[in-house]
Amino acid sequence: MNAPSRPVRHPLPFRRRLETHVALAVTLVVLFALGAALLIATRVVTAGSLERASSDLAASRSAFYRVEDDRAEFASAQASLVTTLPVFRAYLTDSRLAKDLASLQVLADEYRQQLNASFCIVTGKDGGKVDGWGGSSGWQSGVAPPQAVAKMISAAVSGQPQRGIADVGDRLYLVVSEPARFAEETLGTLTVGYALDDALARQLAQITHTDVNILLGAHLTASSLTGDERAAVATLATTGQLASLGAVPRPERLGAGEYIAGAFPLSMRAGDSAGHLLLLQDWTPAQRYLTQLRRQLFAAGAAIFVLALAFGVVFARRLSRPLMDMASAAGDIAGGNWERQVPVRGSAEATSLAVAFNAMTTSLRHWYEQAKKRDDELRQAQKMEAIGRLAGGVAHDFNNLLTAIRGYAELSAVRLGGDHEVQPHILEIVSAADRAAELTKQLLAFSRRQVVAPRVLALDRVVTGMHQLVRRVIGEDIQIVTSIDPAIGPVRADRSQIEQVIINLVVNASDAMPNGGTVTISLANTSDAGVRLSVSDTGHGMDEQTVARIFEPFFTTKETGRGTGLGLAIVYGIVQQAGGTIGVDTEIGKGTAFNIILPRLADDTPVDEEIDLRRGLAALRKGSETVLLAEDDKRLSVLIGSTLRQAGYTVLAASHGDEALTIARTHPSPIHLLLTDVVMPGMNGRVLSEQLRTFRPDTNVLFMSGYSDDAVLRHGVASNSAQYIQKPFSMDALMAKMRETLLQSRA
Repeated sequence: MNAPSRPVRHPLPFRRRLETHVALAVTLVVLFALGAALLIATRVVTAGSLERASSDLAASRSAFYRVEDDRAEFASAQASLVTTLPVFRAYLTDSRLAKDLASLQVLADEYRQQLNASFCIVTGKDGGKVDGWGGSSGWQSGVAPPQAVAKMISAAVSGQPQRGIADVGDRLYLVVSEPARFAEETLGTLTVGYALDDALARQLAQITHTDVNILLGAHLTASSLTGDERAAVATLATTGQLASLGAVPRPERLGAGEYIAGAFPLSMRAGDSAGHLLLLQDWTPAQRYLTQLRRQLFAAGAAIFVLALAFGVVFARRLSRPLMDMASAAGDIAGGNWERQVPVRGSAEATSLAVAFNAMTTSLRHWYEQAKKRDDELRQAQKMEAIGRLAGGVAHDFNNLLTAIRGYAELSAVRLGGDHEVQPHILEIVSAADRAAELTKQLLAFSRRQVVAPRVLALDRVVTGMHQLVRRVIGEDIQIVTSIDPAIGPVRADRSQIEQVIINLVVNASDAMPNGGTVTISLANTSDAGVRLSVSDTGHGMDEQTVARIFEPFFTTKETGRGTGLGLAIVYGIVQQAGGTIGVDTEIGKGTAFNIILPRLADDTPVDEEIDLRRGLAALRKGSETVLLAEDDKRLSVLIGSTLRQAGYTVLAASHGDEALTIARTHPSPIHLLLTDVVMPGMNGRVLSEQLRTFRPDTNVLFMSGYSDDAVLRHGVASNSAQYIQKPFSMDALMAKMRETLLQSRA
């Protein structure tokens, strides 16, 4: 049965959806921008207008204080002038005139009219009381003056001119009180008051360009406003809503208008606390400007919206076709067609999108292939790791067996003597054990389980000793040829790593000759104090692209399953670590030669050699020390124990760490040396040595192990820094290492 076909979607809905989304996006952007512009403009204009209004009110307040001071100065000057007149003095000094109250009243009325004052009071020396007044014009008869006016008259009687604002009834006055002096004597006072009324408020409003209101408590005493605004101010004052106003201006609605209002004291003098000055700045021009600005912004926003919407729709229509191409291509790629590309056509934007999409698909295809390749490489590396772990485990058991075989063969050779007829056979057993030990080391080197241990090497001996191993790793149709300079100089390198380099290069050469050929291993000194190790073949050679990548990890030209791509990368790392260089000469159809240059040491540098196994136990110095032996392998424990006892040592044998600690605690005499295996069941050798030294700090420690070096390192023992001997070893080598450890401690 055929699978149902997928319905074909018409492109129109997709285009309309895109246009709708673009239109919606344009609308939201324009609305957001317009709202932000309106908000910012309103805040900026409002803040600026408030700041200007605050400045205007501050200027108006200063102008009011100046007018107040000017009037007070004028009134004071006029009053002082009047008090100096002879007629005024005559009324105060002549007792007959001073008692003529009618004349004094006429005099006060005349001075009030001359000074254009609201009231005028003439007093004698005792003018502090009403009954001491000589005459008063404009003042209600018998009404006591308020405390502020009485204080000013009393101060003037004492000879101190006074001025200030005082409330009389429900009105406020600017009061000036001047003393009348003759020589040093004060004869009386002249006090005049000017009402702070609507006329003054209107005059101040013209000067300050603000509306001026004078408040006495909750009562409006004077104002430049008229009509509803004046009634609104009076109502707000009566209800106490203006009590919270301060020097910081704020908007207030009065009747049909809105104002910026600020309240200030009527006088800057500390003692004048009566009444307040309420200044109002009309807010209508600022509101009118804000309304006009908003209209302009709305008009500009509408024009921008129309243009942006039109441009967005045109852009969406030009973009929809390439987007549909991309959507179709994405579906094909999701289905596994990694070669799918988008046609490059349309506007510049569409072309850029298509080019970017094609670049993205190319990159995705590249990384998909790289990920697949890395997955294969990871699996190969995991296989190599598994092989290495297997090799390390096998090497441990094999090394223990080889140590026992070689040790018992050595004991047999010593006991039978050099002239016995089976002596050659025993020596062959020792030699076979040595070859097996060498094979084990090469196996660990091949699986990368050894830690670097540089030593002075004779490369000719290394190459010669590897002949049998090299022969086994290549086919029978491949011939091995060696060319070694007799005067080859020594080098410093790790033997197992050099062997691994040779193995890797030989295996690589054999893979390049599937039909057979010749592999040549040559050694020669160079003119620049180096030793050249060359491995060449007669294979098919390599091109330039392959040569450029041959040392990259996981790069291989072999088919799947035949190579890990790590061989030449390992060779390169080993050579670099040894301080050397590696190069390659190759030509298609003519073969390849790898040339390694290692630094050459002086010709007289002694080569690190193993102990001569044929000289026997008797050649070593006899021992008399006490040795604590910790070895879990029973065969080795018996072998090492009997050998050391024959050499004169006292041996305390233990099969595990806990038993060794028990023996060490109960043994009454000194224990000179702890000879312990690194890896044992339960407590390992490092922990045993640390606990032993807590109560026997003078005991020396010699570690031994049949595991690979990295396994020993995992147990906390560094073979290149601690006293350590690797299994398999000869009994001669063991006792030499013991003697070295004991002598070093004494030194």
